[in-house]
Formats: sequence, structure tokens, C-alpha cells
Amino acid sequence: MKRVIIIVLLSAMCGFATAQNAYSRFYDAVLEGDSAGMANAIGEIRASGDQSAERYIAEYNYYVNNARLYSGMVTSTEYPGEDENVVGDIMYLINDSTDEVAGYMYFVENWDNEVADSGLAAIDKGLSLYPYRIDMHFGKLHFLRQLHRWPAYVDAIHATLDYAAKHRNTLTYPETETPIDTIIVDGILDYEHSLFEAIQDSPDSVTALGRITLLRSIAEHMLRIYPKDVYSMNIMAITYQLVEDRRNALKWLLEAEKVAPKDAIVLNNIADTYHMLSDYKNERKYLEKVIKYGDEEAVERAQRYIEELNNNNK
Repeated sequence: MKRVIIIVLLSAMCGFATAQNAYSRFYDAVLEGDSAGMANAIGEIRASGDQSAERYIAEYNYYVNNARLYSGMVTSTEYPGEDENVVGDIMYLINDSTDEVAGYMYFVENWDNEVADSGLAAIDKGLSLYPYRIDMHFGKLHFLRQLHRWPAYVDAIHATLDYAAKHRNTLTYPETETPIDTIIVDGILDYEHSLFEAIQDSPDSVTALGRITLLRSIAEHMLRIYPKDVYSMNIMAITYQLVEDRRNALKWLLEAEKVAPKDAIVLNNIADTYHMLSDYKNERKYLEKVIKYGDEEAVERAQRYIEELNNNNK
């Protein structure tokens, strides 16, 4: 049975009794991996004339589930190419006799791009009618992430943030009482983390630099909406660390400290940056702050680094 993707599983409370039954049958078919059942149910939903948000979510899920051509483990003597849609870590196969890499094992997801485009068109149609549905925005981002379409992914993030900045009071995310700003900040942080992983997996420095620029643009956009968002300040610092611009990285980390002076992650990142700048006096100062405010793991790490500084007389 194919793995399924459902961005929102709702009861579809629309004004069409036939459509309601079709929604139930559709999602049952999705969970069962029943392609024919999905197709029949989607046909009924379309024929009903329903124009609810749930109709477009269902269509989106229909295409997403039909777009996956293959998912599974691959073993190869060649390092995977950028177009292989590797999911997760790449495992190295070591040749016991020579201790050299003999091959690679990794999980891939391959997609039918034409069908995938139909899914994106369906969610875009839904968003044109219901732009305040943050769950639908996030559903689109989820799929673009799976497709590794990073420029389009970042464009969609910017479109989501543009709308959110202008219409914050009208935004909704069904079936949750979590404040909408928390949903946006936490959600975008997750999408930034995925792009950071894509930077680490970049096949060359040019591609990596392009993705770093994309990541920085998201953090900058977030800070225009949430100017005291420590997460975004930290992301800004990371984008400069990735290109070894320690001074600008430090600038953003010190800004983050002003907002969250007891945040152990920020303090630890400041200490690390001072270490890379060979400023061991300030490194020690911030390691001591980590010991004061950090959890057990952070404290142990900071104590170990202070011990190294003592051993090196720094």
C-alpha cells in the first residue's frame, strides 16, 4: 500500500449531502490506498458543484497521492544526484577490506511532475477563494518541500507571509486553539529548517549559496512581521555562519540576546562564534552564561569547552 499524504482531514460540512458522503468515501479510499475509490469520490465531489475549501483540499490530496511514482530504499555505487529526491540521511557503505566507500544507501521519493502540478493548481485555486486558510498555505508548502522545488517553495513562503502580514486578524487554522502567530512562527521555522538541510545536501557551492540567499530572505521577511522573533535572528546568524561571515553572524546573535538574554541556544551560538573569531575571553564569558541558564546537556557542553580553554591557557 502506498503511503498517503493528507494535509487536512475534515468532515467537510458543506451544503451538499451527496458531497458529504463522497468526502467520507474519498478519505476512506485514501487511507486504504484505493485509487479507483479516490477517483470515483472526487468525480462525485466535482459533479456536486461544491466550491468549499474542503473540495480543493480533497482534490489536492487526490493528485498528491497519485503523483508519487516510487518511494523506497536505493543502493547505488554513485552518489545520488540532485534530481533523485532523497529523503533523510544518505548512508555510506564501507568496503571492509579497503575501508573505502563502496556505495550509498538512501530513501527516495519520485514524482510524476505533471500530476504534481495538477495538485498544486488545485490548492492554488482553493487559496484564491480561501486565502485566509493557513492550513492550505502550509499544505502547499509541504508538497513543494517533498518535490524539492526550493525556489517555488520559498516564493510560496513569501506569499504566505505577505498575506499574513496584511490580514492577520482574518487568518484561520481549523480545529486548533493555538494562537495564529504561534502557528505561523513555528510553521515557518520548520520550513526554514528543511531549507537548511537542503543547503547541507547541496551538490555544489553555487547551489548552496543560492539556497543560503533564499533562507536569509525568509528570515528577513519574518523579521519585518515579527521584529523580535529570536528564531529568525538566529536563522539570520546561521546564514552568515554558512558563508563564514562571523562578524555579521555575531551581530544578529547579539541582537537576539537583547530580546532573550537567558536563551541558552543563543548564548551558546555567541560563544561558538567568538571561538571562531579567536576571541577566547568573550567565548568564556558566554560559556559561563550558558552554565547559568542552560539545561543539563548545555551546561555539560559549556563546562567541557571551558576546560579546553583552561588547558590551552586561553
